[in-house]
Amino acid sequence: MIENPIHVRRSQHALHGSRADDDGALVLHVQIECLRYAAAGVRYRVMHLGKTLVASTRDPEFEACRAMLAKGFKGTLVSYGPGSSVPSVSVDIERGARLAAIENDKDGPKIGRYRRHPSSVVEDAE
Repeated sequence: MIENPIHVRRSQHALHGSRADDDGALVLHVQIECLRYAAAGVRYRVMHLGKTLVASTRDPEFEACRAMLAKGFKGTLVSYGPGSSVPSVSVDIERGARLAAIENDKDGPKIGRYRRHPSSVVEDAE
């Protein structure tokens, strides 16, 4: 069993962007928007500083961690819903990049290890 890396924090305000926390560590704020409901699950878009970070995903927080890590960012990722000043999820970027939300006919919802989809490995090789 993997320890749950997600912490829900309640706040009265949000800085949508980036800032340093009390310890000087980088805190990156992202906005998660629901795009559509489909038979395979809900699709989300992740925005950071008004730009699309992840265009479409079923696993927005952890996919955002992988995108931020690929850009060289480390620290904490905090997500918000559209127009909300209350954070929904806070997760360490390096830990979150190694995880995935699992929900299917047999399992879930639960948090497990991230495994690249076989088709994305083929795309990367080209």
